[in-house]
Amino acid sequence: MTRLITGVVAGFLWLLVIYSQSHALLWAVVTVAASLALKEYYTICLNDQEKTFHFGGIITGLAPLFFSFSGDLALVVSGFILSLILQILLIISRFSSVKDPFILMTKLSFGSAYIGLCAAHLFLINTLPNGHFWLFFLSIIICSSDTGAYYIGSKFGKVKLCPSISPGKTVEGFFGGLFFATIGAVIYAHFAGPNYDIIKIIFLALLLAGLSVIGDLTESIFKRSNSVKDSGSILPGHGGILDRIDSLILTSPVLFYIIYFKLSTQM
Repeated sequence: MTRLITGVVAGFLWLLVIYSQSHALLWAVVTVAASLALKEYYTICLNDQEKTFHFGGIITGLAPLFFSFSGDLALVVSGFILSLILQILLIISRFSSVKDPFILMTKLSFGSAYIGLCAAHLFLINTLPNGHFWLFFLSIIICSSDTGAYYIGSKFGKVKLCPSISPGKTVEGFFGGLFFATIGAVIYAHFAGPNYDIIKIIFLALLLAGLSVIGDLTESIFKRSNSVKDSGSILPGHGGILDRIDSLILTSPVLFYIIYFKLSTQM
């Protein structure tokens, strides 16, 4: 019940932020969520010797999001490159005190890419024509997929999907998630979309729902590698912020570029 209540409240607040169509509010919410997710990520991945890079990793990892407020894709990419340069400089400045500089550089840069850069695309989606529609669309797909996978997997799941990475995930849950995501996307597009092609909507739903599982498994890889069950405890019944947004941040760049390049070819 705690999981359900937390999920409903968090989902409602997120949809309310999108519905407000306030660029500043959306940017602030995404940036705060990403900063908390980066904090959780570095808490998991950095060992005791590397903890001094924790704060620097968060600040530099947020560079793509800081630049995203402009709504300019080129600036977001520039922000990501800047974050990599700053992280390298951090390591250079303390090179003699780091046991394995390359491993540390990999941890820092992955956090910047996986969370900072990907999350920036959540805001960039909103800058596209009908951006709020597409943000709703993506959110409904992720929510429906997670809900379908959880309940179908709990009730009917027998065949493990990736037991060595995430023992709780099942093949039945995976297909349940795809089904629920497709139904949710079609219903939403039917009532809210200005005559969208139903075939394309179904294709996008299946693609994004499938990718959302990869996003979840990505987080499971580094959690399992560090013997951690949840990324945090800020959300009762769900764990940490990263546990909830891992699927959303990985799918947002894919949706953004699908829409972005389609618009570009029409110009």
